[in-house]
Amino acid sequence: MWLQAILTPADVERMLGEITPAQIALDREAPDRALWLDRPAHVETDSEGIRIVTSARLQWDVIGIKVPITLRTVRVLVIPTIARRDGHDVLAFSARIEQADLSSVPEFIEVPVIARVNEALASEHAQLTWNFTETLDFHFNLPDALDPPRRLRLFARWGAVRTTHEGMAIAASFSLDAEPAEVASGHLAARAAMAATRASGLGDTIH
Repeated sequence: MWLQAILTPADVERMLGEITPAQIALDREAPDRALWLDRPAHVETDSEGIRIVTSARLQWDVIGIKVPITLRTVRVLVIPTIARRDGHDVLAFSARIEQADLSSVPEFIEVPVIARVNEALASEHAQLTWNFTETLDFHFNLPDALDPPRRLRLFARWGAVRTTHEGMAIAASFSLDAEPAEVASGHLAARAAMAATRASGLGDTIH
């Protein structure tokens, strides 16, 4: 059983407009290293991912000195993939700067700065992830006349994602199980505890 959602380029642009401006933390051990992305001026999709043209600010080391750098124009490629985290599929978005206006810094610094920032953006902690197999896990009570009490569980097992000029397609493969009501209640309690744990650790990826 498959469920597929298709986001057009206009949908993607609207979504990005709602979550930006946003700060991406680039280094767990140096929280002042960060990239601030403004709302996109242009968004397009193709087989490589989602391309964003925007302005940005970068806090990084330049010759050993932490300085803010203004990027009046920056082109960022956002790449959606299905990754494995803790034994489950997640939808992960990584980013890479393809082109940036670094006229405010010396030319010999420009290339190594962008290379180091892209290396940081590729790290797992800098990625925006959605644990869709946890989110897309639903339970439905069967009629009380059924004895013993049972519930149906509809849950996502794994997924796929693809981008084209027409947008981004996200698909999830679902399974359907019947289980005793007490087992389903245990699953719901475990999910609630896991969600609370995850909420207490928010802020590592995007602020």
